[in-house]
Amino acid sequence: MTKKIESISYFLVTCHAVIPVLLFIISYAAFVYIQKTNSLRQSLTLMYDRINSLSGHREQIGMHFKALYGNMGKKGFIAHIADNLEYSGLTTRFAWLTPELYIVILIAESALVSIIAGIFSGKLYAGFFMAFNLWMLSEAVFSLLRNYRYRKEEEQLMAFVNSVESCAAQSDDIIYILEKAAGMIEGPLSEALTHTVAMIKSGIQGTVALRQLESRIEHGFFKTMIRNLEISSRNNANYREITAQCRKLLSEQLDNSKKLAQIYREAKIRLAIIMLCALVCLWMMAQTMLGMSLIDMFLMFSESFAGCCLIAMIAGTLMFTAYFVFVKGISGRN
Repeated sequence: MTKKIESISYFLVTCHAVIPVLLFIISYAAFVYIQKTNSLRQSLTLMYDRINSLSGHREQIGMHFKALYGNMGKKGFIAHIADNLEYSGLTTRFAWLTPELYIVILIAESALVSIIAGIFSGKLYAGFFMAFNLWMLSEAVFSLLRNYRYRKEEEQLMAFVNSVESCAAQSDDIIYILEKAAGMIEGPLSEALTHTVAMIKSGIQGTVALRQLESRIEHGFFKTMIRNLEISSRNNANYREITAQCRKLLSEQLDNSKKLAQIYREAKIRLAIIMLCALVCLWMMAQTMLGMSLIDMFLMFSESFAGCCLIAMIAGTLMFTAYFVFVKGISGRN
């Protein structure tokens, strides 16, 4: 019996010594094979091409439905990601970043963060919580970028209307009007107009380019004005009459935006007070009823499933409130 135990012990010790060596040899051989055959780069290139082909098919179907039925409003998770990338300005700087590719990158990052958090904490739910925080952080960053870009668009709208009216007095050519207007304004509107003019000059049909321009800018008034200019260009209408009507509409919309911003400010103050009161109540409960700090109370809750659910509910409520107060309610963007 003793000899059997010794044999098993020697076998286990030998395995502990041999297995790391074998793993090292296998890893090194795999690395050399990948380096020589360039298979990793080929696999990544193939995956990227397939993702891009999916994105191209989705855009073609979307353009086909829009041409048949008009702008029905984007729906779905991929459409939401596409809006985030487009309206935040990331697609302008990184043309290769499609919604499908971004989702793949975010899923890979979430899996990596979840595994690392689970290993270091020793608890599975910590990994899911960190992955959820990563998704929430990405949404918050996109919302901040979109709010910033939306404000830049709104600041240049009146200048855009004035420049279109001024250029329309010189020519009835929509390409000439947009090209001159792009040089009179700045920011996202100028970049979008310059890109559209370049597309038309390269041979793309004017109607198609103007529809893409309409979808490239988030502000609703700009979409309306571009749509009216596109219709007028096909019917030889008077651009100056359209700009006069748009100026009146814009003035009313800017006034409404100021009123809406005031409502948001008051709502943010009230929600911030509610969130602060909630944190104070939690702290008082931990001190008076349990005789421990707030962190110790949450650590105690984390030892049971019901406690983890309670922590998730509290954290979700606070995160949603903080997102609305500090991120979502910054501008009048819908």
